[in-house]
Amino acid sequence: EQGGGVLGALVGGSVPLVLELKGRAGSDDGFAARVVELLSAYDGPVAVMSFNSWLLEDFRGLDASFPVGLTAEGRGGTLDSHFSV
Repeated sequence: EQGGGVLGALVGGSVPLVLELKGRAGSDDGFAARVVELLSAYDGPVAVMSFNSWLLEDFRGLDASFPVGLTAEGRGGTLDSHFSV
């Protein structure tokens, strides 16, 4: 399988990938591990982001070799309640 799955095969490492992931709390076991597996073989820069903090915690435990961060919008001081991993 080509590094990065179908998307990786299409762009062949010629462009950076910034992926926003959407999880389903309680029903996405193994999702982060599969993403790390696919993206670790991608021949180009990559970063992953999500609004789902539990999904990012899964990435933290997998020691991903690429940046992972929380997608957040801050208004009226709410940005301080967000974090990045």
